[in-house]
Amino acid sequence: MQLKKIFISLLVVVVALSTMTFAAAAATNNPSIDLAVSLEGTADADGNVVYKAGDTINVVIDVHNNPGIAILEINLAYDPTVLAPVDANKDNTFDKKDCTAGAFLDPETYVFKATEGLIEFKTSLAGDPAPIVDANGNIIKDGEVVKLSFKVIADDCVDESVIALTKAIPVINGDKMVIADANITDGYFAIHDLEVVKGEPATCDKDGKTDGLSCKDCTYGSPSTVLPKLNHPAENREVIPAVPGTCTTPGTSAGEKCALCGKVTVEPVKGDAVAHVASGTWETVKEATHLESGLKQQKCTNCSEVAVTEVIPQIFKHTWVEGKTEAATCTKKGSVEYTCECGESYVKDIDMVAHTFKDTVTAPTAKDLGYTTHVCENCEFTYVDSYVAPTGDLTWVWILIAIIVVLDAASCAITFFITKKALRK
Repeated sequence: MQLKKIFISLLVVVVALSTMTFAAAAATNNPSIDLAVSLEGTADADGNVVYKAGDTINVVIDVHNNPGIAILEINLAYDPTVLAPVDANKDNTFDKKDCTAGAFLDPETYVFKATEGLIEFKTSLAGDPAPIVDANGNIIKDGEVVKLSFKVIADDCVDESVIALTKAIPVINGDKMVIADANITDGYFAIHDLEVVKGEPATCDKDGKTDGLSCKDCTYGSPSTVLPKLNHPAENREVIPAVPGTCTTPGTSAGEKCALCGKVTVEPVKGDAVAHVASGTWETVKEATHLESGLKQQKCTNCSEVAVTEVIPQIFKHTWVEGKTEAATCTKKGSVEYTCECGESYVKDIDMVAHTFKDTVTAPTAKDLGYTTHVCENCEFTYVDSYVAPTGDLTWVWILIAIIVVLDAASCAITFFITKKALRK
């Protein structure tokens, strides 16, 4: 690396000495011609076109502000430890077919000094000098002088190297073959193994950065530049429409949001929900009982939710439900139990049913009465009636009847006496 810097310094000294020689030889009214070395590629902030080891560098020498060159002699210097000519032959020469030349330089060969890192280009000096013309005889004013290629052979990083015009003698046609002044621009380049440092786009709330370059082998690089945060640009703001309120959802006012990041910049303001509209048709939710009140409601015609509720008054009356039942018979009353959902109950009697008699008739005889016997089919109750006189002598029957009548009258008298006596007491 130190050797390269020394070589670059020597090139600068040579250029300075050449310029002094040109100035001494030129008259004060000499025209000024621009000769420039340009390198294909993108230059960094220092003006250096950056390459990496193994790259091919295409070099072009141009002429500008040409008043009419007749003779041109230029020397091109470079660092042989960094570059190697691609078009050079084994005998250190360039053939016309290998090195593209413009109309200004048309020699059979170019002089190539490999160890010195120098290539010499000349036009023919034979004959009277005259402006160089194109195929149509027109004086060539500006254009490409020569174009050739170099291969980057350096392995290490090189911060700055130069392909310099160390000698530039243009001669224009005139009465005295005046030597023109040459304004020289050299080509500067650097050698680094660069990789892209990926940047980040700026967002509304955060700064971004551009892509940068960084050398894999040294600290050289092209740093990223800051991309200021966007701060929700006005042209990217979207209106959040207002939402009218319903009877179930509060409405909101209009707001704003950023279309880039989606952040709400103006919050919508929440309002109130509108009132329900009752349908007018009552629906019983719960029936009233004597234990508790009931409930009825009307739904909203807009949302079907409950709009109005109303209490159904409690009913102070038992609701009896027939329960356990015992059937009545001809000897015993029946019963049925009634209960209410409140827990109260009562028993109601069922009247006895009538006997169901089976009749047996006994016919009279000459001595005995006839009669009918009634026997209940459901119990043991029995009675006799429908007496019929015997078919023989009935005297004793009448006597018996008389006795029965007397006894019945005596029984009534005794009963009356006892009852009257009891009442007195």
